[in-house]
Amino acid sequence: MSVQLVNSISAHYRPFSAIKSWITIAIKKISTNKGRSTILQLLKIMDDWTTQFDSGGQVGVIYTDFTKAIDTVSHQRLLLKIKTYNIDTDLLLCNRKQCVVLNGEKTSWFSVLSGIPQGSILGPLLFLTYINDLPELCAGEDPSSEIFLYADDSKIYKVIRDQSDQQKLQSILNLIKIVV
Repeated sequence: MSVQLVNSISAHYRPFSAIKSWITIAIKKISTNKGRSTILQLLKIMDDWTTQFDSGGQVGVIYTDFTKAIDTVSHQRLLLKIKTYNIDTDLLLCNRKQCVVLNGEKTSWFSVLSGIPQGSILGPLLFLTYINDLPELCAGEDPSSEIFLYADDSKIYKVIRDQSDQQKLQSILNLIKIVV
């Protein structure tokens, strides 16, 4: 149903026609988790954690909120990620400028090199594209860690058995700090 909506929208608005396949890919990826809500995420996590706690184990957890990250997304890095979907990025995020007006005084215009336009139709899709590879990157750092994404939040956890498990979780946090 979501893909049909995108097809309908893109048929009437030309700016969408260039990124129709990209939107369809993103929606299909999201819809693979159809029926999975934050409640089911929470139930899975609580089950994993209580299983560990009941057996005397420990769990290390990282909670992240990328709300402010939306303002710092590198346009260059975002455009490179978008190109992996074979989308022409010439019209995206180009020639954005801004100025500040305070008490009737206006600064000169300057180029905007980072941040995702908030309140835009494409903004959420651009941000999802930006963090879309985060689960794979975390798995590459430590395959036994779990990561759950929801909008601009993430929860990463790992069963901690020894010092090396703590170090692996810390390396994931360091990776996120670099990537996002």
